[in-house]
Order: sequence, then structure tokens, then C-alpha cells
Amino acid sequence: MASTNNNGIKCLTVTELNRLLDKTLEGVGQVTFQGEISQITRAASGHLYFTIKDEESQVAAVMWRGVTSSLGFEPEAGRVVVCHAVPNVYQKSGKLQMIVHKMLPAGEGDLQKKFLELK
Repeated sequence: MASTNNNGIKCLTVTELNRLLDKTLEGVGQVTFQGEISQITRAASGHLYFTIKDEESQVAAVMWRGVTSSLGFEPEAGRVVVCHAVPNVYQKSGKLQMIVHKMLPAGEGDLQKKFLELK
């Protein structure tokens, strides 16, 4: 896996590093978490790309088209949801994301309410 560079130092390529990080995250398995949807986009492919956040943090998430078609509601910014997902490192960008396999509504988000009140 590691190769030796011009200075004689053994090192990974960025691609190898991202693969290693992704493989390591596979060991975490499925996690369940709750947060408020923001920055949601439906790609032409039908996949959903969005952010889940709380008062202090956020995480990128993706839901594949096949999963979105089985939802009983329309995910939208400001909605609080419970997600069942597995962590993943998208190898091209090195970005951490959660691949959501199941999503349940859990109410309207306080963050969205506060934002609308400020407007």
C-alpha cells in the first residue's frame, strides 16, 4: 500500500489514505442520530444531498434514490429527523458523510424557527 517517495519516506497516496479512512469507518457500523435538515438538494439522479445539524455541529449526508422513494414524507430544510446511517469518506474529496438508509420525521426544528423569527 505505502510507497517510498523521492526522500525515502514511506507514505500513502491521498487516494490510499481516503480508502483507509473509509475502511476504518466501516467498522463503526450503523448509527442513529437526530438533527435538523438544512441545505437540501435533490440531484437529477434522484439522490438527496443534505446537511443535518444541531446547535453546535453539522454533518453532510446523502440518501440514494432508492431510499428516497420509500419515504412517507418529503424531507425539507427546517425539519427535525431521526436518521439511521453509516459513516463514509467520499474518496474523491475526502469528505466525511453519512449514508442514510432510513429517515423518520421528528418535528419542526428550533433552528429554523429561530431563523424565521429573525427575518
